[in-house]
Amino acid sequence: MTVDKRTVLLVDDDPMVRAAMTAMLSQPGTTVVQAEDGASGIAAARKIQPDIVLLDLNMPGMPGIEVLPVLVGEFPSMPVVVVSGQSSMEDAIEALRRGAWDYIIKPVFNTEILSHVMNRALEKAALRKKNEEYRRDLENTNSRLSEALAELRDDQAAGRALQFQLMPPDDVQIGPCHFSRRLHPSRLLSGDFIDYFPLGPRHAGFFLADVAGHGAASALITGIVSTLIGKYRSTLSRGDDTILHPDRLLTLLDRDIDALGMDRHVTLIYGVFDFEQPRLVMSNASMFPYPVLSDRQGSRFVDCPGRALGLFGDGRHGRCEVPIHSSGTLVLATDGIYERIDGTFETKQMTFLALGETCANLDAMEEKLGLGDGVALRDDIALLKIRWGGRHA
Repeated sequence: MTVDKRTVLLVDDDPMVRAAMTAMLSQPGTTVVQAEDGASGIAAARKIQPDIVLLDLNMPGMPGIEVLPVLVGEFPSMPVVVVSGQSSMEDAIEALRRGAWDYIIKPVFNTEILSHVMNRALEKAALRKKNEEYRRDLENTNSRLSEALAELRDDQAAGRALQFQLMPPDDVQIGPCHFSRRLHPSRLLSGDFIDYFPLGPRHAGFFLADVAGHGAASALITGIVSTLIGKYRSTLSRGDDTILHPDRLLTLLDRDIDALGMDRHVTLIYGVFDFEQPRLVMSNASMFPYPVLSDRQGSRFVDCPGRALGLFGDGRHGRCEVPIHSSGTLVLATDGIYERIDGTFETKQMTFLALGETCANLDAMEEKLGLGDGVALRDDIALLKIRWGGRHA
């Protein structure tokens, strides 16, 4: 490596040596500063902070072996090359132990050798400087990243608290129906969401949503979906009964979500209980697995297919009607539940059907699925159980 401009500090008590080495070093871009003893060499180094120091070891007063630790201590990145006579090789080796970068044996006759030693030391110094810059940059980057991660964790914790506040309380009675729910995020924030609510004295509505993906972006979309449904709930008092018709609601939600330009689709099942009929009407936007209905006719899946929301914005959704007998339960879950069940797809279906039929409450279902505290999940899991008639659990 050729250094265009450099300052060399030459510390030697012999004026003839200083003159000879200065002549060797004299070339375009190189400035040579001379010091005749150790003390003046230290003073010059402090003043000009040269690119490299050529330090004679054998000087009266303050020898180079004493000057060296001062320079190394104050300027650790400044190369110091010791200049040693043949008789002081042991001192040269000791100087290397104390931090000298290289050594040259006196007398110095070959300009190429001197240039080679100096250039090698300067290259090493440049490399050290670059590595130190990289290290500082890395430390600064890591520090900023740590601060950003801490801020992100705080934001996600606040988002989690808000998400759970947006959901209805657990164990709620609306008319003859008792609602209970659970949410197990795979991360701090969930792309699953549950809600249920009264719709006047005669009806109750509920939905279970699963936004594609995980984390903050998906959780944000669950809030948007909840807000959109809230908009249609608010219009019921003004004579717009869209919220009472699941197929119409999903068709409008599909249009709304598509208009927002979100890059994620939403699976959602929405249902309305009519307590006077009595009946349950549901529409499904590709939510899977299908709900498990248990009543006096036994336990079965409520087959109600439909296309996910937000794919094309022009979906048409069918509806299914289920008579409400004197007592029964409906169990809904997002597809993350199948990650907790071993076996083939058919086995997973039959296991979920059995869980919906036999588990008295969601606590029992969670225990069967191993959904304890601290369990790492690959996908969000939302559970909703609705019971009517009989004893509520």
